[in-house]
Amino acid sequence: MHDIIRAKCCDYMELNADYFRDWVTEDFASYIVRKRNLHTHGNHIEIQAMSEQYGRLFEIYEYSHSPIKTFQCSDETGNAPIRLSYHNGNHYNSVRDPYRATIGRYDAVF
Repeated sequence: MHDIIRAKCCDYMELNADYFRDWVTEDFASYIVRKRNLHTHGNHIEIQAMSEQYGRLFEIYEYSHSPIKTFQCSDETGNAPIRLSYHNGNHYNSVRDPYRATIGRYDAVF
């Protein structure tokens, strides 16, 4: 569902351009076009957008048992946080709890 989530994230950012454009260091319209490309990596701006859009807490881990960064929104759903590991200052990976899989379930996303 990567392509669907990416499109919805970019749509959300466009709908809230007055907020998100302040965090982008290039032309906002060009940024959104580039982020719609399936081979373009996302960053903290897209993580914040998804946190708000889906009402999910995101925790970012970097070589530690404690999160280095947390993205949260005002109306969290009560689902487990989406946890990501951050590597070499440029790449995110998902961290999943094998006993409580909430990522990848259709009903957990919509």
